Amino acid sequence: MRFYFKIFGREFVIIFKTRKERTFPVYGYSSRTLDNKHVLMFDYDNLSEVDIVREIKFLQENFLLSDAYLFKSSKNSYHILIPDKVTLKEAVTILRNSSVDPSHIDVPLRFGAKLWTLRLSEKNGKRPEFLYKIKSPYNIRQKSRPHLVLIKKLYPEIDINFENCDEYDTLVGANYKI
Repeated sequence: MRFYFKIFGREFVIIFKTRKERTFPVYGYSSRTLDNKHVLMFDYDNLSEVDIVREIKFLQENFLLSDAYLFKSSKNSYHILIPDKVTLKEAVTILRNSSVDPSHIDVPLRFGAKLWTLRLSEKNGKRPEFLYKIKSPYNIRQKSRPHLVLIKKLYPEIDINFENCDEYDTLVGANYKI
């Protein structure tokens, strides 16, 4: 619903949006690292897997990003984790060059926590399913060891390169409702 009105020669627009109350508790992991950097997290909805992979390869090339891990989170929904550590500003720039939902990009800018979160727990009886690694020739940026260790524990079949990782052993978790 939108309301338009004019005051003092300026036009104002007020937009109201509604959504279903979130009542189902889930847990996930956050983008934040202990040195106040972020790993890259992408949450795609209603975009084909082929288009997502094409886009991630473009981002890897243009921002010199390392391997990406692709997960199917639910029907027509995908998560990508790139464990490279970047600043909040760099993360927003990279995400703005992607096709993720704009509300996903702006979450850390609108809410106090200043982080992104991806779900690990079940939704509709399933947790995110690992599909494959999108390889990259780049291994320039430092990676978050805790994020890679978590992924390896949850999905032991994944071949993970632990080169160029930080030395931290703590991951910032998250509990929230969907």
